[in-house]
Amino acid sequence: MKNIIKLAFVVVIFFAGCKNTDESKTVEYYLQNDKERQETAKECNNNYGELGNTPNCINAYEAAWKKISGKSDINKNNNKSLLEGAR
Repeated sequence: MKNIIKLAFVVVIFFAGCKNTDESKTVEYYLQNDKERQETAKECNNNYGELGNTPNCINAYEAAWKKISGKSDINKNNNKSLLEGAR
């Protein structure tokens, strides 16, 4: 029984370490790649609770903000709706 518990623990730890390790893209990258910025922001909007605060979502939103406003500062509390004007 103890071996089963140990094995289960090892399996859980292993899968916890297998999180998606996609490289984060920068705001500058999203400014230069409109299609990917739009796709990323759409994916983030569709699953905002899980993805909204990830680096790629934040950077895509920041790039969208810069694109539509010409400003370099973003209100972090209102980033979910930014994609609409950047399409």
